[in-house]
Amino acid sequence: MMPQLRATIPTGSSSTISDCSAYFLIGLFKKVVLADGIQPYVAPVFDADAAYALTRTGSLGGVLAYTLQILFRFLRVLDMALGCRSSLTSICR
Repeated sequence: MMPQLRATIPTGSSSTISDCSAYFLIGLFKKVVLADGIQPYVAPVFDADAAYALTRTGSLGGVLAYTLQILFRFLRVLDMALGCRSSLTSICR
């Protein structure tokens, strides 16, 4: 039989699991607090109709807020993926 099947199933240490949980929670924080917190500044700019007059500073602020919102959402996915990867690799070693 293969040696991988004879070996016992390893488990991750508590420090490794806490580190992975920290990555996951940091990613969740970036999504819930940062990315969703910027939404009130983004929505009026991109939901505006022809009757709503946008100023240059208002439209620039909306575009910059949208850029930050996309950045925080991608960073959230990265942090949460790193947390999941770390937890799975520590358990499956």
